[in-house]
Formats: sequence, structure tokens, C-alpha cells
Amino acid sequence: MTEKPTYEELEQRALNLENKLFSLKLTEEALRESEEKHRSILENIVEGYFEIDLAGNMIFFNDSTTKIIGYPRDELMGMNNRQYTDEENAKKLYQTFNKVYTTEKTHKGFDWEVIKKDGKKIDVEVSASLRKDSEGQPIGFRGIVRDVSERKQTEIKLQESEEKLRTIIEHSNELFYIHNTEHVLTYASPTSESILGYAPEEMMIKWPELASDNPINQRGIEITEKAIETGEKQKPYLLELKKKDGTLVLLEIDETPVKDSTGKVVSIAGAARGVNRSWRKRVSCNRKSVFVTCLIPSVTSSILRTLKGALFH
Repeated sequence: MTEKPTYEELEQRALNLENKLFSLKLTEEALRESEEKHRSILENIVEGYFEIDLAGNMIFFNDSTTKIIGYPRDELMGMNNRQYTDEENAKKLYQTFNKVYTTEKTHKGFDWEVIKKDGKKIDVEVSASLRKDSEGQPIGFRGIVRDVSERKQTEIKLQESEEKLRTIIEHSNELFYIHNTEHVLTYASPTSESILGYAPEEMMIKWPELASDNPINQRGIEITEKAIETGEKQKPYLLELKKKDGTLVLLEIDETPVKDSTGKVVSIAGAARGVNRSWRKRVSCNRKSVFVTCLIPSVTSSILRTLKGALFH
């Protein structure tokens, strides 16, 4: 026959139960606070957060997702991703999510095109990872989506600008170049062949090696060094260089310092062009002492600014 528990034992059991209930209450409160915190974060971030099942149907998302994809919440819920993209992008999505499923690795930053309810097409960037249940079985995907249409348009405009600039440089009568702070040329436009007789790939040397013994060249080196040291654009100057065939050519030089994100000068972007006969005659008559400066048309300076900032920085 089972003995009845004593009063003390009953009291202890009651106390244990009370402690468990209190602990459970604390756990529930902590869970509720955690859920509220995560919900607040999801509803206040600019990026869209979404969860889909293995078939690609929307089962959870924040308000930003509705704004980005362009469908109201009641319509977006349960919608398959094929319903807001075209066939080509749907194929891209399938391949990406299939890779996430098979590798179980997060796929970061893949781009695709969304067709909003009003028919407008936008570019989005998505990072996605695999969702699993409590037993570790795949049940879907979760991800972050961003509208990158503005960035894409900027990239397209920049590319168009670079192509136009490249066309100008390649068809200009002037020689455009870049050299590092050690005076080693890292870029020369195709005009180097007509002006100096060297193909661009042959120009990847220290440019002072091309200089003649004309005193104006030392002054030119000093001006370039000052630009590197101060980070300030200097006045245009003249150089006398040796062509590949040994003959001399007098060039007008205009240069601009190129800086990195910290403000440090990392290279010099420049333009060079042949001077007219009167300048060559003046320099020829005064090789021992001459130093002259000249102004280059503003279009050259404009190209240089674009050259250093958009194409070769």
C-alpha cells in the first residue's frame, strides 16, 4: 500500500511546481520580447525580408518587401515568384535557389528583374539561405531583397560615359597617360605610337627615360614631384622627349594628381601634345636656360578630370 506523502513533501512539490511555472513564465516573456524585437527590426528596415516554401511561394514577408515587389500584402501572400518575373529571370531564380538547396550555403547578392503589379520593371539584389525544420529537414528559403534599380542606372550611365571617354582618348591627337608616384607609366593611349613611335605596351617604363638632356626636362620633373607631394594640380609645362627613332619632340604637358579614398596621391593623369614651330624654335635657341609654360585647351583639362575619376582611378 502506497504511503501518503507528508505535508512537507507536498509543500516541496508545490514549491517545485511553482518554480517551474515561474521559469516557464520567464521563458515565455523572454520569447515574446525576442519576437517583438525581431518584428520591430523587420518592420523598420529598408530592405525586404521574405520567407518562401520549397516551391517558391511567399509565406512570410515584411512591409518593405511589398513596397519593393509592388503588390499589396493580401495578394503577395502565397504568390509564386514566377508571377512577378519573366521566364528568363524565373530560370535564374530556380538555378540559384536550387544551388542553395543542394549546397546548403547562403547565396549572397544575385541580381534579377522584378515585374511590379503596375508593369514597371525594377532590378533587385537578393541574398538567400535555406530554411530547415526542427529535425533539420529543408522546408524553404529566407532572404533579403533590395531595390538596386538606381545603382544599375548609375552603372549604365558610367559605362556609357567611360565608352565615350575611351573613344575620345583613342581618337584624340593628344597622348593621354597615367604614371605612378615612381614615375612608371601604367597607361598610355594609342596616340603614343604616332607621337613618340612607341606602342602603348612599350610605354610601361619610367617616363624620365624618354627625356632628352634639355634643361626644361628637369623643371618638368620638379613640377610633377610637387604635384605628387602636395596633391595640387600644377601649371602646364614643356618636355623634350626622345622618340623611338632617336629624334626629339617637344610636348606640352598638363597633369592632374589622382588620389585614393584617404586623400593620398597614388598616380598622375596627364595629357601631352606636340607644340607649334615657334615654340620649338624658341626652345632650340635657348636649350641651356629656357623654361616656358603654356596653356592647353580647356577640353584637355576636362578629359583629364574625367580620366582620373571615371576610367582609371
